[in-house]
Amino acid sequence: MQSSYQRKEKASSLPERIGFLWFAGLVALQVWLSYGGSVLFTVGTSLSYWVVGAVIFLLLPDSLFTTARLRPVIPRRYLAVGRTFFLTALFASLTCAQIATAQPVWWFYILFWAVPLMTAFPFFMILRQVVQHANGDRGWLTNTRTFLVNPFIRYAVFPFGMDYHLGHHMYATVPHYNLPELHRFLMQYPEYAEEGIVVQNYFVPTDHGPHNPTVVEVLGPEYSRQSSDVYIDDTVLDDWEVDEKEEILRAGRDQT
Repeated sequence: MQSSYQRKEKASSLPERIGFLWFAGLVALQVWLSYGGSVLFTVGTSLSYWVVGAVIFLLLPDSLFTTARLRPVIPRRYLAVGRTFFLTALFASLTCAQIATAQPVWWFYILFWAVPLMTAFPFFMILRQVVQHANGDRGWLTNTRTFLVNPFIRYAVFPFGMDYHLGHHMYATVPHYNLPELHRFLMQYPEYAEEGIVVQNYFVPTDHGPHNPTVVEVLGPEYSRQSSDVYIDDTVLDDWEVDEKEEILRAGRDQT
């Protein structure tokens, strides 16, 4: 189903194609530089290559970047320029380190970053999505829950405030480092304390009552949500630059 914030018109794929070709060229350039290039030559050549890509993105028409009804805080062309600079700086640094140390730095990067990114990382992402949203409905306080599990699992599965997911769903603009304080504040309100689920431990149950199941328990039939109530907070659009606002509101009403 298409998102309510997505335009009906099909977005141009030209920026993505240019980005892919630019990325492939950057990788090929770094491979070439890593065999016989110097550090200074690598830095200069990489920066020159980035400038070419940045100019291309800056010259593309605005219409090619407009894909959503919510206007971004940072225009997409500048995001593209920033991302290409980050990749250029990262890859050039790896190449320079390999030239300076005569060690297979690029292989270290592939082994310890690229391979996990395509294997273990997607597993943990899917695992997190399942435990955060399975057995939930579309209610304001019942579409997800809070996870106060052991530090290792919180680090591996729920980093950057993802353990306080209910508070994040309710107030998405609160930065991740303030979510624990938000949770403590909301616990003062009976509705939040009674309806919100705080998951404790992954496998071993605690004695804190039905509002503190384990991760395994909260995915079982006892905690399956059957409510048909749907909560949509339209007020989030009041302070945002939005195109076709009525279309978004109408789509939200149709989904309820």
